[in-house]
Amino acid sequence: MKGRISTLLVIAAVSMISLFFSVDSKAQYRMSYEIGAGSSMFTSKDKSEPGFTFFNEVRFYTGKWVDLGIRLEDNFSWGRKSESNANFNDNALGLKGVANFNCAFASDFNPYIGVEVGGSLMHHQDLDKKNTICYTDLVVGPRIGIEIKHHLRLGASYQYNFFHERFSYVGFNVSWSFEI
Repeated sequence: MKGRISTLLVIAAVSMISLFFSVDSKAQYRMSYEIGAGSSMFTSKDKSEPGFTFFNEVRFYTGKWVDLGIRLEDNFSWGRKSESNANFNDNALGLKGVANFNCAFASDFNPYIGVEVGGSLMHHQDLDKKNTICYTDLVVGPRIGIEIKHHLRLGASYQYNFFHERFSYVGFNVSWSFEI
């Protein structure tokens, strides 16, 4: 009985190792360009504003588990301030480095988890007073999502602004990735 259990454990171990190291060669060492859009919710202590985001991202896959890239993103929202009831327009343009850990890179269904780090240029415009203020900030945030068939990506992220919390946001997006 011990011999059969040992044999089954060896077969299971060899199978797991072969699955771990078997990866589609096309999935390794490639670059992709991603374009997408989504919704965002600017969050801070005193308010919450709905918004939209558009982005471009270029990624290099360093192997079957990790990809590194650069993301250019534009987030904007508009609405009314609760304290003064004034019309406003907020916009945040960010350039960030991204890193993702791909959980099942060889399959057609690839969950990933990652981080974004970079800078942002924010613009706040009070439409009633014709007043415009610009800020710069350091941003960081986690991201999660899935990639389906190496093209369609569904993701969620949180961006925290260190110095101007009013521009921190939670985002949900849909994108299309092209191999280059």
